[in-house]
Amino acid sequence: MGGLIARAVESDCADEYKFLPEEEGPSLRQQIETEGVVGGIARKLRGVADDYVREKLDEIELRIDGKLDEIDQRLGEWRDREVGNRLRILKLTLFFSILVALFSLGYDCLSGRVAPAPESSPRGSARETSVLGASEPAGTLSEAIGRDHVREVQPTSR
Repeated sequence: MGGLIARAVESDCADEYKFLPEEEGPSLRQQIETEGVVGGIARKLRGVADDYVREKLDEIELRIDGKLDEIDQRLGEWRDREVGNRLRILKLTLFFSILVALFSLGYDCLSGRVAPAPESSPRGSARETSVLGASEPAGTLSEAIGRDHVREVQPTSR
């Protein structure tokens, strides 16, 4: 068996082009001599398999990096849209707050300038009913509130 392998290895060397640069490291024949047939072949296969696995891992790493970049880009776009939407909501809130404040200011100005409507009937002719059902003379709302909630203070003598 060894003789067949030796002839196969020697015949390969004889057919090679003589002006090629020499390989760095031990030749196949030297590997077989030092490690044996099975060990040399196993070592060669391991080296080739390691190179193949390394190459595939590099391809996988490149694909993962591409996917991560894509995810990062999508998250950046989503974040930008979310910030834009929140700013738009804040602007609308500010606009409507200012609008309500202006309406309130306008109402206060108008209500201060407008005098209460004059009574069409003389005081005491129209009557309104209180909560207890007692009949009271009609007047303005401020008079009714004043009548119900303000009592006269009598001076006391000392």
